[in-house]
Amino acid sequence: YNGVLNAYYTAIAERRDVTTLPAQMNLNIPGFYASGDLGALGYCYYDVNADGTEELLIGPCGADYPAYEIFDIYTIVSGEVVTVAQGWERDYYAVCPDGTVANNSSGGAGEWSYVFSALSSNGMLNANYSLICSASVNASSPFFSASGGGYASDPSAWQSITDADFWAQCESFETSFVSLGYTPFTNY
Repeated sequence: YNGVLNAYYTAIAERRDVTTLPAQMNLNIPGFYASGDLGALGYCYYDVNADGTEELLIGPCGADYPAYEIFDIYTIVSGEVVTVAQGWERDYYAVCPDGTVANNSSGGAGEWSYVFSALSSNGMLNANYSLICSASVNASSPFFSASGGGYASDPSAWQSITDADFWAQCESFETSFVSLGYTPFTNY
């Protein structure tokens, strides 16, 4: 992962514009690069799916962000670094204690979802379960659950749930997310 870490460190230290970043870099978080603040982003290693390979996780450091938020996930497949996922402040990832990867994605107040996926050995996230809020599908009862898929999946496959059940599930997952001990890039 040294190449990925070096690229992040350099991008932040040199206040790089996203148009000048290498292909594997996350273009969704330009403010973190432009700030020049090496303490704003950090990294850690965590074996997400307990397969013996530690993934490289990149995430925000500081009091403005929960300790579980992940912006970028990288893994090793056949000896090569593979980008698993890249997010940002309104599209972040988190790890559940059982190794499930949760993606919280927001398209606005009435349009967002949690998609819970398993990380496969080929570096892909395979969706198992979703919690979806979509006022555009049903303004009076916008809360749904779904097997697999997520906000972009077929709404006809979603099951309507009560707002109380929806929020209880969200809270249950969020309180269980793994807190990550990021090393800020100031210490790289």
